[in-house]
Amino acid sequence: MHTENPAVPSSLRITQLVLSNAFAGTEAHVAQLSEFIVSRGAVVRLICGDQNLELLERGRSAGVSMDTLRLGRGNLPVDWPAAHRAIAGWGPHIIHAHLGSSLLAGALLSTAPQRKLVFTQHFVRPAYLDDAGLRAQVRLFGHRLIHHRVDHAVTTTEIAKKEMIHVERFPAHRTSVVPLGIDIAMVQKAAGNKNDVRLELGIPAHSPLIITPARLEREKGHTTLLDCIPPLLARHSNVHLLVAGQGSMELELKDYARSLGIDSNVHFLGRRRDVHRLLAQATVCALPSYCEPFGIVLLEAMAVGVPVVASTGPGPSAIVLDGETGLLVPPRGPEALADAIGSLLSAPDRAIAMGKQGRTRVQEKFSVRTMGEQMLDLYQRVRAAG
Repeated sequence: MHTENPAVPSSLRITQLVLSNAFAGTEAHVAQLSEFIVSRGAVVRLICGDQNLELLERGRSAGVSMDTLRLGRGNLPVDWPAAHRAIAGWGPHIIHAHLGSSLLAGALLSTAPQRKLVFTQHFVRPAYLDDAGLRAQVRLFGHRLIHHRVDHAVTTTEIAKKEMIHVERFPAHRTSVVPLGIDIAMVQKAAGNKNDVRLELGIPAHSPLIITPARLEREKGHTTLLDCIPPLLARHSNVHLLVAGQGSMELELKDYARSLGIDSNVHFLGRRRDVHRLLAQATVCALPSYCEPFGIVLLEAMAVGVPVVASTGPGPSAIVLDGETGLLVPPRGPEALADAIGSLLSAPDRAIAMGKQGRTRVQEKFSVRTMGEQMLDLYQRVRAAG
């Protein structure tokens, strides 16, 4: 709870809009933000896809008012009148859209001038910018029209802000950076479960554990991670890799691990709800994404004192102080990744020191409280701007 801070006006009403049936970093962020805002006295309605059972459970258990919409193509509402009633019909002051489909729905359904539209860009470069030819021009023009309806845009890193201003032509004076944050106490409490993961998985006691909690999708860089395991095993024969997550590449990655002859040292765990426990028992957390927009899992690992190794990218470069709280390596470089992880396995005192500095950095810069206070201040400024 955050009762030591003055409450925001209870009349402040906010729709948090995330039109998605998945539960990944963006959805987890929206849940945490909504929980914080409710704890500060504002009224929040969180709207998501009707199949997003994990987000529904998370929101309701925290006392957040939830509503759902049936989603169709492009994660857009099937029933637009119902969407209007849910999103804008209850009279919110702020509609905060996350993801492109939410932005489109919010822009179309929040035309009353007293309703302010805030949009968080959770990616560095939206997918439509990679289109070519006439299609690219039409989509870019359409997005710029939608952006005129946005009262304020939020990005999670300075790099993403520059993209919005220079590529998508969003006005600089209506764009802010608010880094994501985590509930540190919750992560540390969940990590306190001492049931030994090595015993659970049949891994020899004291074996070094590398963990990668991420969706099994190409952009997350699992292939690069698997490629770094053979050279690591040559130097640390008892190292094991825990892959926590699910996705479209699961079978391909399992086959690739077998082809490399490392399947006995690689454990595919599927989607886990005890990731914080796994993180706390890991030796190193690795995130080899090819272009990671943020990387909440890095914050979670740092919060429990685990050193991190990540590919350089907008998010990791903003989170990790290279050589102090973790190590950054070029993306798609298995040799550099193996060297970085190996250097921490060979120098446990250095790894422990990095973990401690990482915990301090998260506490100072990336708490949900810091993030939530910044967002509440932004909401009230946008509302007051008239």
